[in-house]
Amino acid sequence: MDGEWLLRFDGACRANPGPGGAGTALFKPSGPVVWTCSNYMPSSGETNNTAEYTALLLSTRAAADHGVTRLRIEGDSTLVIQQVRGIFATRDKRLRQLRIAVKAELARMEQATLHPIDRQANVYADRLANAALDHRTTTLECGVHTDGHGCTSTSTTAPAPAAAPPPATPHVAVGTEDPPSPADAEDMGDIDDGEVYAAMSVGPDAVPQRRSRLRLRQLDEDEEEAAGKLVERLAARLAAKITDAADWEEAEGYITALPYALYDQLQPYSQTQHPAQPHSQRPQLHHPDVRPDRRPKPHQGPAQAVTPDGQRQGGSRSRRRRGHSGGGMGRRRTRPPRVTRHHREHRLDEALDATHAVQRSEPGNRKVVAKARRRVGRITSSISQQRLRHLFETSEKVCVESILATARSKREADEAAATPASTSAPPPDCVDVEEGTCPIPGESLHRFFTEMNTLVGAFDPMAPVGASFRAAMDRLPQAAVDMALLTDEPSSHEIEDQAQRARGSSSPGLDGVGYDIFKMFTAQLLPAPHAAFARCWRSKRVPQSWKVGVVRLLHKKGDRSDPSNWRPICLQQAIYKLYAGVLSRRFTRWLDVNGRHAHAQKGFRAMNGCGEHNFLAAMLVDQARRKHQELHVVWYDFANAFGSVPHDLLWEALQRQGVPPEFVACCRGLYADAAFTIGNAVDGTTAPIALKVGVF
Repeated sequence: MDGEWLLRFDGACRANPGPGGAGTALFKPSGPVVWTCSNYMPSSGETNNTAEYTALLLSTRAAADHGVTRLRIEGDSTLVIQQVRGIFATRDKRLRQLRIAVKAELARMEQATLHPIDRQANVYADRLANAALDHRTTTLECGVHTDGHGCTSTSTTAPAPAAAPPPATPHVAVGTEDPPSPADAEDMGDIDDGEVYAAMSVGPDAVPQRRSRLRLRQLDEDEEEAAGKLVERLAARLAAKITDAADWEEAEGYITALPYALYDQLQPYSQTQHPAQPHSQRPQLHHPDVRPDRRPKPHQGPAQAVTPDGQRQGGSRSRRRRGHSGGGMGRRRTRPPRVTRHHREHRLDEALDATHAVQRSEPGNRKVVAKARRRVGRITSSISQQRLRHLFETSEKVCVESILATARSKREADEAAATPASTSAPPPDCVDVEEGTCPIPGESLHRFFTEMNTLVGAFDPMAPVGASFRAAMDRLPQAAVDMALLTDEPSSHEIEDQAQRARGSSSPGLDGVGYDIFKMFTAQLLPAPHAAFARCWRSKRVPQSWKVGVVRLLHKKGDRSDPSNWRPICLQQAIYKLYAGVLSRRFTRWLDVNGRHAHAQKGFRAMNGCGEHNFLAAMLVDQARRKHQELHVVWYDFANAFGSVPHDLLWEALQRQGVPPEFVACCRGLYADAAFTIGNAVDGTTAPIALKVGVF
């Protein structure tokens, strides 16, 4: 239908959680309302957000069912609107399901825009939502289907319709230095519109170079929405190409191109293109003015008309906001911003002011001054304890590590103060290289790490030394619970969960695209990783570019010219770490439910076991000191533990634990032909080094 239709939606939940109500109205471009719904949600687990999402889902489905092609959506829930637009993350699984259903309905129309409005402008939809709660019933009125037959269903569990094909977008070529040779043509995937995506080749003469990290500048709301639409179109195109690829070689080219094309598409919004904004806060949302029109309510008849604001025309009474006159609306006073973020900080400010006043008025009264200072100390201690509790609840690992780091630094400071100056360690040797650069030549590093990552002898799974290990594996109970965790393809919910759990500050790999980009555009980008991960799962392989890591060497101690005194840190592509993270979380859950974890094992668990062990050890040491008791602790460590495990031992251990063969094949695909380069050698990046032993 021609013209832009208007949709207003709102939700209500008085108990929160409790029963909810969803109200929505659809207006024709000419003005009158054509469809209204007052939907009652009897479940005791509804919230304001689920009610808002339900109203949006029902209304967008109704608009698509009535043949609407252009739609303007308005609501007073900024959270719902920004989550559907992809600006806000959606961590709640139920809200995520509703968001996916809403986006599927929006895909049925040519154009749909979402706009937040004020609550006073959304009073009509709010009245419908509260009417559902008051009458505890669902009422649907339609000016097209007056008999109620053939109109939109109010069920939110109906299967979502198929999404319309995304619009075509210009091609963004993946950066390559030289044109491909005819010999490499077989390794490329040809797209029907002439696009070519090359799979990465790695060898002594093909050393991949790491891109600089993609850092976006501070975007305003319009730029963020434009970037989101750009990413959404790119993801839809590549997802379709990955799904329709005839074989793995063709799909590998598309999957390899995903992060590189994303990098190129977002260049106009990067910090290298434009300077960063002087302010760090996101600008306030602009509420568009309400368009005055006259739209009659179906059940009120032609005598009374209703505007989108919910005001009935022709009546003698009008609503006015309390405390404001008509002439003073343009000069409405705003509340000054708070200086402190918490009432404890406000108390601290008051205590500090009181201390300064006492010190100025009675500097000789030591008792009064000490009392004022003790008050400051108590409030400061309270703030510190509150922050520590909050940190422990939100990030247990960081909390425990910060406690231990503080104690360690204090102990080192005490030891340094007690050590005579003459016995202090000499300063480290000065080197004429840049900070963070290893002074060892790349050839020496290549030779050293090649020897480290090569097996001395063939691995024998039936060797006598492994008899006790095999006996322990044979005593494990049979695994029969949640086998679907290791056999089903990764779902979009798992991928989104993994992206939201990732640390945005983590360094990226070769492509230069970090977790922060995936977290920022999770909703828009999700179809492409989902299609890529599903194809990798079915093929039991991953692109070669995912298996090439960039190693940064960090100096540990001793002679800087000795490679063994440098700790390797491997940087890998964020999309690869998302895929491996999904498999890892599934495998950890499967081990837990099937009793594969020993009680003493604390590492590689769903809980932060290492932090728990460290915390308990520190508490035992402190308790022994206070009670003057003996404490015997045995600490042991494995030299090069992660870098010395034979790959065949990994597959043997997985098979003996009852892991399905298809999951073992997926894990094998992660390490087949894996390699890494050392990026901070004194003479540049080294040639690729094959990873024949150990894990990343």
